[in-house]
Amino acid sequence: MPSLVELVESRLTALFQRLADGDDAPPGQRLRLEGLLEAVVYRAELSEEAADELIDTVHRQIFGDGLTDRLGDDWRAAHPFPELPVFARRAPVSTGNDD
Repeated sequence: MPSLVELVESRLTALFQRLADGDDAPPGQRLRLEGLLEAVVYRAELSEEAADELIDTVHRQIFGDGLTDRLGDDWRAAHPFPELPVFARRAPVSTGNDD
């Protein structure tokens, strides 16, 4: 059975890969993962800082850049732990007018 940290890493990879592929991040999947992150810190398997490093590492592996590159050094100010800063790509929008 995988450790909680391994489970978090696996689910982070799957979630970020969905986003990289252009899919949406289902709220239930994201919320369960945030709960696992909180449990890993609560059980002292990782500190909040180490959990953020893991999130950043997986993000960098999937997207090619880190969260600070994408969101700035203070990204946690807008997304307090254990919230994940995940966003789907904007859908192309057209007015439908050819004018």
